[in-house]
Amino acid sequence: MGNCATSGGPFRDGYSILPGADTLFKVDIFVPGCPPRPEALFHGLLELKKKVERGDY
Repeated sequence: MGNCATSGGPFRDGYSILPGADTLFKVDIFVPGCPPRPEALFHGLLELKKKVERGDY
């Protein structure tokens, strides 16, 4: 969740860090921030809810 999950954050060059989650599986919603602000997380959840209601996931 947040930028660290998609980029590796401050540990991105570490030997045990994989590339971003979006390179390993489908990501429906990107939530900015590392860690994301509560407002960004809430917005992401609302966007995910909309996708589920539309059947667009």
